[in-house]
Amino acid sequence: MDTGSGSLLEKIDKGVGTLLDWQEGADKRLKKLEAGAAELKTRVGAAEGSRKKSDEFAADLERRYEKARWDGTDRGGAGEPLRGVTPDGTEVRILRPQERLADLADAGLSTEQLGHLFRGWVTGNWSAVDSELRQMSGASAIDGGFAISAARVVDLARNLARVIQAGALTISMDTRDVTIAKVAGDPVPAWRGENVALPKSSPTFSAVKLQARTLGLISLGSIEVFEDAANLGALIEQVVAQVLALELDRVALLGLGSQEEPLGVELTDGVQTITSVGTPSDYSKFSDAIFKVAEKNGEASAIIVAPRTLNTLDKLEDSTGQPLQPPPSWGTLRKLMSNQVPVNRGGGANESLAFVGGFENLWIGVRREIMIEASRQAGDSTGSAFTNLQVWVRAFLRADVVCVRPEQFVVMSGILS
Repeated sequence: MDTGSGSLLEKIDKGVGTLLDWQEGADKRLKKLEAGAAELKTRVGAAEGSRKKSDEFAADLERRYEKARWDGTDRGGAGEPLRGVTPDGTEVRILRPQERLADLADAGLSTEQLGHLFRGWVTGNWSAVDSELRQMSGASAIDGGFAISAARVVDLARNLARVIQAGALTISMDTRDVTIAKVAGDPVPAWRGENVALPKSSPTFSAVKLQARTLGLISLGSIEVFEDAANLGALIEQVVAQVLALELDRVALLGLGSQEEPLGVELTDGVQTITSVGTPSDYSKFSDAIFKVAEKNGEASAIIVAPRTLNTLDKLEDSTGQPLQPPPSWGTLRKLMSNQVPVNRGGGANESLAFVGGFENLWIGVRREIMIEASRQAGDSTGSAFTNLQVWVRAFLRADVVCVRPEQFVVMSGILS
């Protein structure tokens, strides 16, 4: 019995040992599997991170390409400042769309400081504006109010203006009148035979004259708004910039050139035209406009249209009911919409326009700063800020517009929806 019991115990011990060995082996294999899973997870995460970085890098490259293509920085020497020269030899800075007037002048108050200054003036509580800031801000008493200059607000208006988004250049004006020489015609080269004189030709120069004209607005607001609005500075800047940007767009495209209004692209002599476009059923008329610019040795970079026109083009379909594929020439254009493009032209009063061209040939001269003034006493025949418990804000800038190469623009008319 003892022998049998011992033998059974030995077998049990041996079996237990075997089970423990198997469990140990299983634990080791499980740890290896877990380590492998962790490593696989790490590799998948790394691969996902690499893919994400790759996508971000590709997107960044695309953004840079698009930016360079539209603002001209993909061209040689584009990183260098553009400059013009007046007849007396004075240098004039010419700004691309991405460059700022505020970099050439004191940008003035920050948005937050502007809000504090207005609120302090309205309420008489200057706790948020120290005395040094009040002195450095350039604020000065005017008819019970004050005036400040802010180049930054001009840049905000420039950023919103469609013509500048399309590529129009900004001329920084230090004086009321600025005249810049430009090349109106190139010298003509010729092939020559041996011992034969080259024909003589010279570049044709002409003068581009900019005259600062005043564009202003008056906006009314209750004292309560000026006291309570947490975003007062941003609100003032946005309202002023948006209104001025809209008017810059209108006058740059449609200006009459009379009654102190600059002359816009539409009425400038030498601008090419395509008339009686009708309701677009394809892109052919727009391709014609692009190639009209090319025939004048230019490159159409953008088109500005009324929103309804771009809506019509977006909905074009082919014979199978699929979206109509535009030609490559249309694909290279930057498409911009503006409500300043009329839709009430023509006999039926429902025709619109489109502006196609190289917008770097549209120059907008701007004095570097905009004046923003406020008063609690101003009034006119309709009432006064004092009696109505209001603040009247007046803002104005001085600017002009000139189309320096009219032949590189095409105005399309008679566009129906």
